[in-house]
Amino acid sequence: MAEFAAYEGRGPERAGVEEGLLNGVQKFLDGQLRRIRAAVASGRTRIGEDDAFWAEEETLFRASFLDRLLKAVMELIELVISDAQEQVGGGADWAGTNAEAAAWARGYVGELITRVTETTRAAVRETTAAWIETGAKLPDLVKVLKPTFGERRAQLIAATEVTRAFDEANDLTRQRLGLPRALKKAPAHPGCRCATRAVLLPNGEWVVVWYTVRGDRVCKQPLSTPWGRVNGCRDLHGMIVSEKYGGRRLSEVRAEVGR
Repeated sequence: MAEFAAYEGRGPERAGVEEGLLNGVQKFLDGQLRRIRAAVASGRTRIGEDDAFWAEEETLFRASFLDRLLKAVMELIELVISDAQEQVGGGADWAGTNAEAAAWARGYVGELITRVTETTRAAVRETTAAWIETGAKLPDLVKVLKPTFGERRAQLIAATEVTRAFDEANDLTRQRLGLPRALKKAPAHPGCRCATRAVLLPNGEWVVVWYTVRGDRVCKQPLSTPWGRVNGCRDLHGMIVSEKYGGRRLSEVRAEVGR
């Protein structure tokens, strides 16, 4: 049975890319907390409602994050292409795949930056409003804000976005090879490290299958798929997520077409 072997065998490489992205995100969040503290100390206590401040934060985030995300995507696409060449063979327009991956990253980063900034802004707005009402000191505000800018959140962002970039790279590469596209791609939720992979059925057809990583085997939060709701990544494991046979178990389809 021919399969892409990249997904379970690329843990160390993905971890390295994730660590690089994590360092960049953490550095930005640390600086953002310092800028918020300075703004509040100067009398701008309603910082959560300051449109100009947050517009500038979006600009700074883009300047610090876009290059890092592009670098991560390019590193991941090289891994994916290497595995595709080994498992399926050459002949695809790999330069085109690189270009598509870079274009996807540039387009996606704007959406990501806006989403992350709005989440941060909402947290700051609520926290500062409560701080003003209680009449606490500035160090108290900084202490309550720290989780919003801490390592746990930076890790969540990095893990989620590396998973998204990796699976997007996989999907672009599969399509360059003429294989099916995934109709459900990772991440399924923030912090998800699952992936999709192409599998060759006994009848010679290719399908794309969801593989749930060990840490998400207990995930049962309701998730939407094109084939209905499922109970988390646990239920997605082994499900075909390409158009033909979509929503069915790989084991079931293998048995059916192998008769």
